[in-house]
Amino acid sequence: MEIPVSKQTCSADMAGIGNGGFFNRTRTHTHLLLIIAMGFAVYANTLHAPFQFDDQANIVDNTAIRSFEVFRDTLKKTLMQW
Repeated sequence: MEIPVSKQTCSADMAGIGNGGFFNRTRTHTHLLLIIAMGFAVYANTLHAPFQFDDQANIVDNTAIRSFEVFRDTLKKTLMQW
């Protein structure tokens, strides 16, 4: 003899949060697109800005960041100390 099981709805199902299908995916994509657009809007005015302060010395003229050898050697020394 089988006991009938009734489907119970939770508050997430009633609010449309659960398996909402198309509408939840659209809402998620809209929010993601909005976050990306806001991030771009915040930093858009810095795209054409010149180098400031110590950028010339620490980025442009720095030979240590031109190859991975310095990083590799530093990492190797650090790991050997453990």
